Amino acid sequence: MNTEQKTDQQIDYGMEELIPVVAELTEKFTSAESSSVSYERARHLMEAVLYCIRECEKEQALVLKDQKLSAAFAYQTGYEIVKKKTEQAKEAYLCTGNLKELPKRLRKAV
Repeated sequence: MNTEQKTDQQIDYGMEELIPVVAELTEKFTSAESSSVSYERARHLMEAVLYCIRECEKEQALVLKDQKLSAAFAYQTGYEIVKKKTEQAKEAYLCTGNLKELPKRLRKAV
């Protein structure tokens, strides 16, 4: 995993900051029953962490400017932003009246 890849937003966190966040997410993912996951699953969890951090950085870019957040705080903030955006998208979808086309797993929450 190369976290040094340049994207539209540069991630300025080293692996020493990211690994504990992924480890915590792994613990939640496995319900603390196991500390081992496949390489592919670990890669997906790292991608999720980086995605959430990017969302935080996009939202906070004007507010924070030169301040640096911890990776854990940036992840958690980004996670909350992603949850909020997901709920907004779900609400917008439901307003279109396409409830029958909504996947079953989402219909249960309606």
